[in-house]
Amino acid sequence: MAKLLNAQKQKDTRTLKYDPESDSLTRVIKEFQTYRKNAKFYKDYSEMEIFSFFKKINFMQIVDEKNKDLIDETKKRQDKIKLKYNRYIEYAKW
Repeated sequence: MAKLLNAQKQKDTRTLKYDPESDSLTRVIKEFQTYRKNAKFYKDYSEMEIFSFFKKINFMQIVDEKNKDLIDETKKRQDKIKLKYNRYIEYAKW
């Protein structure tokens, strides 16, 4: 029981830049309006098509942000492996 209470007292230190609470409808509409003003298309699209493009771009940015930590961790692991076996690779090339 004491372990359970101790675990409940611990704070969640994980942070995520994307905050769903701040992702309000008015903010999305404002961002879409600025996107629509600044975006240039070679073809005339309806407003709903442009909004679908905007939603896809916005979703991809969120996914990229979530995967950034995983990518950084993988790069660090690869660099460690390269440093560990760099001598053998250079000898094989020599």
